Amino acid sequence: HHFTLHKLEKKTTPQCLLCEIYPSTTNGYAVHLYIHHKSTLAMNGVFILCSCGHEVRSKGDTSHSKKCDGKQFTLQQLDKKTTPQCVLCEAYPSTARGYASHLSLQHK
Repeated sequence: HHFTLHKLEKKTTPQCLLCEIYPSTTNGYAVHLYIHHKSTLAMNGVFILCSCGHEVRSKGDTSHSKKCDGKQFTLQQLDKKTTPQCVLCEAYPSTARGYASHLSLQHK
């Protein structure tokens, strides 16, 4: 019999901005920043972009890597001129419609 071994595709998250650690999930990245550096994605002016196009911008949105088939996550700079921060949390909705939707869904 001939068997072929397939490597499991590993999801890859970027290296921590502030140290040498590579957290294994987007949630792990946000938690690592918070616990080890007393910081957040927003405080560092970045968000995590999934290869599917989804933007992880706050701790509340970090379970994406568990739900998505995207395998690559990169850090992107926030453009604060076009993405105002939510007045009630650290989220940065990317559009006016997204901002209204965020307020309605996340904060009732």
